[in-house]
Amino acid sequence: MPSLDEILQALRGAIGIALGDENAMRHFEVSTEAFFRSFFAFIPALPFYLLITTAEWRIISETPDVTLTLDKSGFLAVKLLSAALSWIVFPVVLGILARPLRITRSYAQYIIAYNWASLPVLAAASFPFVLYSIGMLPKEGVSFIYLFLLLGILWYRWKIALAALGAGAGLAAGVVVLDIGTEIMVEFATGAAFF
Repeated sequence: MPSLDEILQALRGAIGIALGDENAMRHFEVSTEAFFRSFFAFIPALPFYLLITTAEWRIISETPDVTLTLDKSGFLAVKLLSAALSWIVFPVVLGILARPLRITRSYAQYIIAYNWASLPVLAAASFPFVLYSIGMLPKEGVSFIYLFLLLGILWYRWKIALAALGAGAGLAAGVVVLDIGTEIMVEFATGAAFF
């Protein structure tokens, strides 16, 4: 389990990448132990997932002509399972491709930064869902705002890949595409299995 100092330093590095700090990567501890500890970031990420998923359930249930085969608890469980699998599948797939992509040396550093950076990403992604949940945004506005946030998130993921992998812009973009593709496949697989 990471120490509070390690978590705060990692978040400082994650925010530093977004702000263009060239020294942001020095805030991440890079070791085999730190690699595995970075997956602990899923625990503080859970409230964001719950907030987003609960709001998604309400949006879907309020949409005419949409019928779900699962109740709210089942929907939440499947969405959280999908999120947990994504945290595992993407690092495994990228690990398999690390040698052909020539990122073996920087792979662990990238996953450490990627995992911790998921916290500010999820905090940003939850923003329109929070507004919807407290009645300040209609359901139609959630998708509109989320689209703009998604563009920023993709840019941020690209910056993380640039900083952590030390690779060119094209390879960094390819890693982001792989990330998105892996997440879509996991969501499709869990959706096909349970919905």
